[in-house]
Amino acid sequence: MKLVQPLMKGQIARYRRTAGPVPPEMMSFPTVLLTTVGARTGVERTHVLGGFPDGPDAWLICGSKSGAATHPGWFTNLAKNPDKIWLEVGQEEQEKRFKARIDDPIRQWKLSPMDVESYGRWYDYSRARDMMFEHTDTDHAPWHIVHSDDKKRARLNAIAHILSQIPYKKVDHAKVKLPARSDKKKYDDRASIAGRRLAEQRY
Repeated sequence: MKLVQPLMKGQIARYRRTAGPVPPEMMSFPTVLLTTVGARTGVERTHVLGGFPDGPDAWLICGSKSGAATHPGWFTNLAKNPDKIWLEVGQEEQEKRFKARIDDPIRQWKLSPMDVESYGRWYDYSRARDMMFEHTDTDHAPWHIVHSDDKKRARLNAIAHILSQIPYKKVDHAKVKLPARSDKKKYDDRASIAGRRLAEQRY
């Protein structure tokens, strides 16, 4: 395990650095990357799994829990979190964001080689998206598309959708009532801080 984990991290880093559609082989074994959300932690984790091409448009994924009889963690995560969200961005908005990252030195780190490669292959990626939906958008594990040209609206819509999938019961709370404020020790509490050092009010 101590040997395999660094190899897996190297595969993930190489894939993201080179923008390759499939990461290189690991020890002469073809691999694919699978990102899941932890069933208990809610944290994203990327797994390197064995994969074999199944025709021109599909892959068969192989994985185990080090030979154990129980399911590996990524399988448990998929079963626990079957609902998936796809953030859809239009061409004009993508170009606007990429150009902003090029011109802004603070945000240049956001423009990865994968982003640059995807810009010139817009329709290739769109067809891959359509193919993914065709094979993986099921009643058990559906995709829900969120239009995200407007980031703020997209975040709110995504959060609202996720919360709508969680069953809950309304909890009644007692209405809070503020107590009467005592004037027994009343004084000018704003004047007492006059002359103290103030932070610059920039906003």
